[in-house]
Amino acid sequence: CIFSFNSTASASTTRVAIMPFVNISADKNYEWISQGFSESLTSAFAQTGKLVVIERNQIKQLLAEQTFEKSGFVDEKNSVEIGKILGVDKLIVGSYQIFSGNISVNSRVVNIKTAQIDTKGAIANKRAKLENIFDLQEELCLIHSRELIENLSDNEKSQIAQVTSKSTNSLSAYEYYVKGKEQFQLLNTKSFARALEFYSKALEIDNSYALVYSDLAQMYGKWGYQRQQNGQEFESYLKQSIVYGQQAVKIAPNIGESHRGLAVAYFKNGDVKNAEAQILKAIELNPSESESYYFLWKIKNEDENSETIKRVLSLNPSFAPMYNDLGSLMEKNKNYPKAIEYFEKAIEINPGFT
Repeated sequence: CIFSFNSTASASTTRVAIMPFVNISADKNYEWISQGFSESLTSAFAQTGKLVVIERNQIKQLLAEQTFEKSGFVDEKNSVEIGKILGVDKLIVGSYQIFSGNISVNSRVVNIKTAQIDTKGAIANKRAKLENIFDLQEELCLIHSRELIENLSDNEKSQIAQVTSKSTNSLSAYEYYVKGKEQFQLLNTKSFARALEFYSKALEIDNSYALVYSDLAQMYGKWGYQRQQNGQEFESYLKQSIVYGQQAVKIAPNIGESHRGLAVAYFKNGDVKNAEAQILKAIELNPSESESYYFLWKIKNEDENSETIKRVLSLNPSFAPMYNDLGSLMEKNKNYPKAIEYFEKAIEINPGFT
């Protein structure tokens, strides 16, 4: 049985998407905060294991393909339209303004089914000093989480705090991290080099920034693999990926991203046993993160009938790397019609797979 595109998450699981927050300030030097808010909210919600959170790359791709202007991001009609395309139950939209060293944030939850704003979780003109942005993010996450998750436990609140406020206390380091991640996610050698510049600046400011080490572990593993495919020296990149991954886990052992970073590093170095142990720990800490299940499938070298594939695509039906790898597997098995179908699906979601 070859996996169908129509798999969906459990009907009882709330599916959520966080739109890019809109900078309504005159000062456009703070555009990066838009990605920072989306990243923090996405990671915090996924960390609880109680929500299916649509990955930011999928949202970014949708917005690039559609004709939504930035002003439409906070318009209820467009929000409902976007939510329906993404197949979510709730959509979080927001905006922020920077003035005199302060930040003011507005955000709300749109119920896609009713096309109404859930007023209980609306946030209006929440203000803070810019250097206190981490506390503000934690407050936003908790307010929206209480609306989205019934009976939010103290442990779940703690998990949210770990993501939003325990990563770094430096606004500058955070800025470089956000900019580095944006480059890393482009997944090519030129963007890796640009990402490294930003990540290095972040670590110069805060050398205990676990999320930076986690990203570096994954990036160096993928970078080394790309160099190997191009006939370039690659061993030093793969070895460095393990160093970064181990550092991430040492600093933040209770964050799933740390263990996923180390898992990818071990896997790229051919250490399947340690890779599986680390990715299982990442899943234990964050059971709603589709990318960890994807790497579990790769690490275990499972076939197209794997239950792990169903888990990946139930959490994120538009996870392009999964379809791309299924296409490669079908091509290897000489099932060319199915290979073409999977490859076309991957390209439809993310044209970068052409």
